[in-house]
Amino acid sequence: MNEHTYLFSGIVRIVSIELGVGEDVVRRAGSLRVELSMDSVAAANILFRLEEEFGVELDVDVVEVIESMSDIEAIVVGAIEKGGL
Repeated sequence: MNEHTYLFSGIVRIVSIELGVGEDVVRRAGSLRVELSMDSVAAANILFRLEEEFGVELDVDVVEVIESMSDIEAIVVGAIEKGGL
């Protein structure tokens, strides 16, 4: 498993658990907020779990801008590139 696949799989797993839906549903979702009813509390919990999983520090202020899996992936990758993983 390459690093990107490992990263994306971990993100999908965490989002799936936090939102209480299957991983396949998470992968297909265009908007986590609209399609899966993710609110700011769920988004913050996802960020906290991602910090634990990947050993990165994430800015909780990004909670309001998270709409999609691509947004979450970009936030985590940015933190890793700053020296988190």
